[in-house]
Amino acid sequence: MKRLGWEDVMEVGKFYDYKGADTWYYYAYGPRISQGTSSENEVASLCTGRTILGGVAVVRSGPVGSNDYAESFSKAELVKTAEFYRNADPRVVFVEREKARAMRRFGMDSNVGISGHIHLQ
Repeated sequence: MKRLGWEDVMEVGKFYDYKGADTWYYYAYGPRISQGTSSENEVASLCTGRTILGGVAVVRSGPVGSNDYAESFSKAELVKTAEFYRNADPRVVFVEREKARAMRRFGMDSNVGISGHIHLQ
């Protein structure tokens, strides 16, 4: 099997942890092109809500300028996150956490709900 270089690797998914963090996330990186007949990576697919083929590398990251998270994490922490996604829809979790991040940038509470509104003068 050919050894992959950075030019052969791309982000294949982004997902949040099981604790409710929205200031950082996990990125999964995998081969740009599936090498041969790679089987589905069940854990990466479960966490991202996308079909991911083959092996992945998972790193912790955050928005530009954000560094209020630890870059290292334990295997147990990643396992708990995967277990969380057995009962949580990764697309719903992603939208909720992204919404919370965006609302906070504007000084608003993301828990306002549908009936919440803003008065501009």
